[in-house]
Amino acid sequence: MLDLFERFCERAYDAMAAMEWSWKFAGQAIQSNRAFWLGAGGRRAETGRHFRWLAHELGFLAPDLPDGLSTWHRLLDTNTDRVLLGYSGHNPAGNQPACLKLYLTLESCPEDIYSELIRPLHAKLLPGTPPESARVILAHSINAQGISFSRAYLFCFQEACEDPIVRDYMSHLLGERALDVAMHHPSFGVALKNDTVDMVGLSFRPTGLDLQDHPAWRNSPVLTPLLHAAGRVPALRERLHRVSWVTVPLGIATSAFPFVLPEMNVYVKLLA
Repeated sequence: MLDLFERFCERAYDAMAAMEWSWKFAGQAIQSNRAFWLGAGGRRAETGRHFRWLAHELGFLAPDLPDGLSTWHRLLDTNTDRVLLGYSGHNPAGNQPACLKLYLTLESCPEDIYSELIRPLHAKLLPGTPPESARVILAHSINAQGISFSRAYLFCFQEACEDPIVRDYMSHLLGERALDVAMHHPSFGVALKNDTVDMVGLSFRPTGLDLQDHPAWRNSPVLTPLLHAAGRVPALRERLHRVSWVTVPLGIATSAFPFVLPEMNVYVKLLA
């Protein structure tokens, strides 16, 4: 999987916006063999070509989608704003095989796409389409054994929550306490997964936003476990000023975080 990730990064360099490094903290266990390739927006032809190549190399058939790979290709070619690719190496703590995670950030999510492709992925998703300012990401995790899982992500910027429709929609997915924490960050998202734990993502310096300052850098409750983790990992401590996102389990995203979480993923910008 790592070899394939590296070959993809080399051939898709023309479509890259940024590269990130990631740590997974699970109690006292630390996994650092993780990386994240972020594609540039507005490069549909290039990213489509590279992702088609990657799907072929993986033997990926999108079995969870109606009509499988042909539907995935259609989304990739006609309704994808940007693509993302994550690599996670073998995790001995959970005996989890290495995997690649393919993300399609949809340009729009009309009723037919939402009802047929997105909503069936998770029971928490509401009928009717999400608000336009809540961006939808269709993701697939494919492990080294060839097993794939589909996931739905919804993402929005902080200012979108000034709209009560957006706030109510995201409150249903996150819960009121988690939304109250999330909406005080530059952007946030929710990852709905049937194969593992649902997560909420909290941004600090997300790629694409040129922030000079933000209250979350001083006041976010997730700073408690983040700084504790940085105390354990010198490489993270040296790069705290480049933390882009922190993700935590949805059920524990409240106004007070313990020093050690059952799971926390930290993303740090490497190239941008």
